[in-house]
Amino acid sequence: MLFFDQSFDSDRRVLLIRYEELVSHPVEEFEKIYKFAGIRFSRGVVRKVSPRSIGKHPRPDIDPAVRDLCDELLHRFHSLTDAGN
Repeated sequence: MLFFDQSFDSDRRVLLIRYEELVSHPVEEFEKIYKFAGIRFSRGVVRKVSPRSIGKHPRPDIDPAVRDLCDELLHRFHSLTDAGN
């Protein structure tokens, strides 16, 4: 919630990246990060990045009310990355 409470969602100095996208498309995502940071990208930094961790473990069993809050927050983050932020 601090991300939104501190208005990082509208701060041009902040780049929001989805972990799933980062490990699934490392070259494209790391290029985006490096460009954002103003530094030169080298493909060598992604050679060990792998998407194998995605879905490796089942979601933890947590209280449904907590799960709903987490899902709502995830939806807010996804709405930002889907919009191209």
